[in-house]
Amino acid sequence: MEAFYRTHAYLVEHTNAPVRRDLMDEIDWNDRLIGIKGTRGVGKTTFLLQYAKEKFGTDRSCLFINMNNFYFSGHGIVEFAAEFQRRGGKVLLIDQVFKYPEWSKELRMCYDRFPNLKIVFTGSSVMRLKEENMELRDIVKSYNLRGFSFREYLNLQTGMKFHAYPLEEILSNHEQDKEITIFVGRGRTESAECQPTGKRHTDLPRHSNELHQVSGRRTTHQYGLSERRRIPQEAVEDNDA
Repeated sequence: MEAFYRTHAYLVEHTNAPVRRDLMDEIDWNDRLIGIKGTRGVGKTTFLLQYAKEKFGTDRSCLFINMNNFYFSGHGIVEFAAEFQRRGGKVLLIDQVFKYPEWSKELRMCYDRFPNLKIVFTGSSVMRLKEENMELRDIVKSYNLRGFSFREYLNLQTGMKFHAYPLEEILSNHEQDKEITIFVGRGRTESAECQPTGKRHTDLPRHSNELHQVSGRRTTHQYGLSERRRIPQEAVEDNDA
């Protein structure tokens, strides 16, 4: 168990998400079982670690684990959750839960046996949590983590913190509200720099400094973005598998 705590502490310490995702405020974190779905590379792992860092810091009552760990080839989720709760654990973050056979049944058992334990897990975007896993239908709250919205992308590119506005407010107040004016102006600038290249993803260089974190691991070329606007290396690092 101590090895998991050390790994958790290291990952949380070195997590530095450049943009705080809107989904963080949309989830009701009081629910006991939360599922977060998303495509590969969209940032699910970083999202969990960002939540742990923001809400718990170094507090051991929260623990991040990945089902890819060899430990779980011989131990179950229920067994691990029982030991974690015995040590004072309250929130268990499980990444790539689908890597574990019978994961839905074990999550149900955890839900029934440990009423004081909250579990947040991530899975593939193709998972049909409630339709294909009857054990979880009435107890899991499911959310989708999507790629960056255009506003989140502008926040990443400019370092600013644009807030969300309803379309009606943008249309009616874009000349009066300073932030909306800047937002619209930035959007026009970014759009003007988008130039189709006609290149396929497989034809492009794979160097890390050419990666562009807009929606998962994609390149500046794939989005047709000017190569002059690079994102710093630290902004594209992602622990997500």
